[in-house]
Amino acid sequence: MFKKIYSITEKGRQEFHNWILQQDLLEPTPKDIFRLKAYFIESLSNAKILNHFHYQLTQRQEKLEKLQNNMQILLDSKDISKIQSPEYGDYIVLKSAIKREKSYIEWLNECIEEVTTNTRIFVDERRP
Repeated sequence: MFKKIYSITEKGRQEFHNWILQQDLLEPTPKDIFRLKAYFIESLSNAKILNHFHYQLTQRQEKLEKLQNNMQILLDSKDISKIQSPEYGDYIVLKSAIKREKSYIEWLNECIEEVTTNTRIFVDERRP
């Protein structure tokens, strides 16, 4: 049995390099069905609102745990001490995903606290 091995051509390598160097415009905010539902949540009782937020929180916590486990596996098995290492891209993308989930969880916890206490929490980060 033969195994096919593919490789990138010099022209393909140059096109790929040019693509990486392109400065991209900020893309529109990706769709988030849960946030869309949260926008219209005023028609629900507090109990139902809390149910939705707790369910989403559980899902996000599980996702964060998987991402953190993947990060630990990466750090334990690969040398990412050099930015030019093949695994460095995996590391920075995974790092971003972990930060995203932590931020989402923080937002969910604030929403749960607001609904539970019936008190609005807003941190104006523009003020010292």
